[in-house]
Amino acid sequence: MGIPHFLCIPFPLLGHVNPLMQFSHVLARHGCKVTFLHTEFNHKGSNTNVEGSKIKVVTLPDGLENDDDRSDMLRVLLSIKRTMPSLLPKLIEDVNASDSENNISSILVTTNMSWALEIGHRLGIKGALFSPTSATSLASGILVQRLIDDGIIDSSGLPTRKQEIELSPGIPMIDTAQFPWRGVSKVWFTGIIKEMETIKAASSSLWQEDTTCLQWLDQQPTRSVVYVSFGSLAALESNQFKELALALDLIDKPFLWVVRANDNNIITSSYRKGKIVSWAPQKMILNHPAIACFVTHCGWNSTLEGVCGGVPFLCWPFNSDQFINKRYICDVWKVGLEMEKDEN
Repeated sequence: MGIPHFLCIPFPLLGHVNPLMQFSHVLARHGCKVTFLHTEFNHKGSNTNVEGSKIKVVTLPDGLENDDDRSDMLRVLLSIKRTMPSLLPKLIEDVNASDSENNISSILVTTNMSWALEIGHRLGIKGALFSPTSATSLASGILVQRLIDDGIIDSSGLPTRKQEIELSPGIPMIDTAQFPWRGVSKVWFTGIIKEMETIKAASSSLWQEDTTCLQWLDQQPTRSVVYVSFGSLAALESNQFKELALALDLIDKPFLWVVRANDNNIITSSYRKGKIVSWAPQKMILNHPAIACFVTHCGWNSTLEGVCGGVPFLCWPFNSDQFINKRYICDVWKVGLEMEKDEN
């Protein structure tokens, strides 16, 4: 019998790819073999480093053209579901043929890729969902219908009573009967995947990171720099972008601001004490002694990385689980403050 062989299939978002790749490196260090599936589009521009590990990267098309807008997540999801399911069995067959002693024994997928678990089930391969969100967010998503039936929220997701819904800081109990995927019968909480000494080896960024910001941080005083990053998807409105730029200039403190290359907002001013990059090695930044605080959208990966770095947060959530994460940061853990927007 061969060694355990995992086929890891993330939804092609940075917030899904990164944690599953980090978990893949953990599996590889424990002697497992891992085949990691990228979309062809993501793999072309990825900065993934699997050198020296038991991880092999393979690709399948997502069904979109190169110049299509992949920020439209629903369009990406629908295209993947039309394209990949018919191609996955052949990919599994080819991977198994290349190493007959260590056939794929398990499939790991992130949210939105559960169709692969159905294919694995038909092929006799065990499967599991790897959730890139917090335990509370996962439980909330699974139990939405129960919350509606109990009259806690309405069908649009809004609370039906004036008092806020209490978010327990403990581990929620998850009824696995609520899972829509066959074969999922247990839930494990992995905790934080944090092995800082292997950051470079486990790099899984889909975009090229500007590491010049690390040398720039080395020149700044301890706990002096405001780090600003809203992840790979969140987009500021034009007036919000301009107000934030003005604020960062006016505070007269050093700041490091990640402004994505595909962002519609354009930097038109030079800054006395700031540095702007298109993408950055965030884990290394949040563990740098020069960082004073983190202005964030409260994505779960950013939340974990900020907590592990011991950096206080200024929270600006945009959608989905970011509001739950903000509640934990501000009200439960008390390691950050919320930036409250006014009418402007």
